[in-house]
Amino acid sequence: MKSTDRKRWGVPGGPDLLDLVPDLLDQFVGGAYAPHGQGMRGTVLLLLAEAPHTGAALIEEIARRRPGTGRPAADEVYPLLQQLADEGLVTSDAQDGPRTYTLTEKGREAVPEGGFDRARRTGPGARTMEAHRLMGDVVMAAGRLAWSGDEQKMERASEVLADTRRKLYALLAED
Repeated sequence: MKSTDRKRWGVPGGPDLLDLVPDLLDQFVGGAYAPHGQGMRGTVLLLLAEAPHTGAALIEEIARRRPGTGRPAADEVYPLLQQLADEGLVTSDAQDGPRTYTLTEKGREAVPEGGFDRARRTGPGARTMEAHRLMGDVVMAAGRLAWSGDEQKMERASEVLADTRRKLYALLAED
């Protein structure tokens, strides 16, 4: 199915559910890697501020510092490194083996405040992290349903999601 053939779900004339998936994943899942809510970009900048790293070393270090959140995918980290290089925030050198990334002066100015120590003290607890993981799983499942093109299943899924939203707001309203 071509992306132009996809049907729009939800609000008439509104965005396609699949167009929202990357934003939702970044908000709910990507934030799991984030020191002090910085997202993957802030995490990478903080790590490079400590020392030069290869892409593989960055992936390992993120997984080590944020246990229980899983390991970021290479297709998430390497394009980000290229974007940071394009912005002049990092340089890369591949003379002695794997490409090593280093912050530039401009990159040092872009490093978020707070760092990993603050994130460890104030970061979300295990239950919050589990809720974020589950939200990411829900987004992925809804995206798969949207790709299936089955209107009846998507209609039922919309009802489930609306009911879930109502129940979550009911929890917020409790005292």
